[in-house]
Amino acid sequence: MKKELEQEVHSWITDTFKERNYNTIDIEFPDYDTSGGALGDIIFVNVIGRSDGSEERLNLLIKRSKSDHIVLDDMNLRVAYKNEINFYSKIVPFFKKFAEEKNTSPFENIPTCFGTVIKENLYVILMENLKPKGFKMHELGKPHDMACAKLVLEAYAKWQALCLAVKDQVPEVYSVFGANNQDFLRKKLSKLFSASAVKELNFVVGLYEEKGDKIMVEKIRQVQNNFEENYLKSISIEHCNFPVIRHGDCWNNNFLFRFETGSTKPKEVIIIDWQNSALGPPLADIAQYLLYTCSASEYENIDDLLRFYYNILSKGLRELGSDPEKCFSWNDCYENFKICIPPAVFTKPVFVRASLAKEFNTSFDLSQSPDDGDFHGLFSDELKDPDEYFKRIDDTFKIFLEKGLI
Repeated sequence: MKKELEQEVHSWITDTFKERNYNTIDIEFPDYDTSGGALGDIIFVNVIGRSDGSEERLNLLIKRSKSDHIVLDDMNLRVAYKNEINFYSKIVPFFKKFAEEKNTSPFENIPTCFGTVIKENLYVILMENLKPKGFKMHELGKPHDMACAKLVLEAYAKWQALCLAVKDQVPEVYSVFGANNQDFLRKKLSKLFSASAVKELNFVVGLYEEKGDKIMVEKIRQVQNNFEENYLKSISIEHCNFPVIRHGDCWNNNFLFRFETGSTKPKEVIIIDWQNSALGPPLADIAQYLLYTCSASEYENIDDLLRFYYNILSKGLRELGSDPEKCFSWNDCYENFKICIPPAVFTKPVFVRASLAKEFNTSFDLSQSPDDGDFHGLFSDELKDPDEYFKRIDDTFKIFLEKGLI
């Protein structure tokens, strides 16, 4: 690591932990992958703070923004970086205080944030590195099973209950939360994502044509006609009386699980990467999570999973002092689900490719396609298992067609 960066990291850490009154602070850079991703760089740091004969050790994961002006301004990612800093530095503390005042547990399914840094063309978040505690990503090529799905749905339900209770009881505060990311999502990110989805659906159409399935070919062609418009409708706060602060990026790599010792059964989940968070319908996150990470065996039980999610959400609302029937009834939930499911179903192929691509390009440069590009540069065109790719997509489409949801 370059000396300049080490010095910069040391200054961020010193400023962040100055209230702990350490006499000395030592930092170590462990041998983790620091390649980062399309939206920012990751730096792992171990901190040893010493004062009055005592010693405190902290494992940090530092998220640093890209500094390229195309990424910051043409792509408008400056807004996304500010948005995530606002989430950790203002929204989460407010929600924590709100929950404590209601004598309920605060939301615990996000990483601990120690501090943030904003300077010219630089946005930094210092948070806990959960790797030493045994948290890890789910295997990319393998769908989440029912145990994982229920943990994630429970986490989202508790978060959304907090959002809806705050909206119900402190609307003047809630009105500003999540609002500053709408322009980025609508004008930039959704265009890139919609372009990727349409491109992937063209590939899927070719597979159905080879198999002579004219019904599915026609169905997908119809979906493609107004794809971006329908996708935006499913994530938009317009005509939505019960918006929450959506996570907005509900795919495999944004969930960290801790598993029971010697078992594949998960016992805890942490939701990471909130830079795309914005006001939106509750079921947008739920539909996208289920479609982007789970499989046909979970979809066969989709009604039970939806009821499981809603029961936790409604219980959370009551504990926080709000009426579920007023804030977000079961009928509201199911009607919102029916709106959000079709776009999630037809964007699933993008995430199946991401799961089964032979290579994943973590050095993909988003700034190369600010206007008319897509996200396909993140992964190779070659698939590890083409038959499995088609099966996952075909099973999904057929199940939701049979249920009358697409």
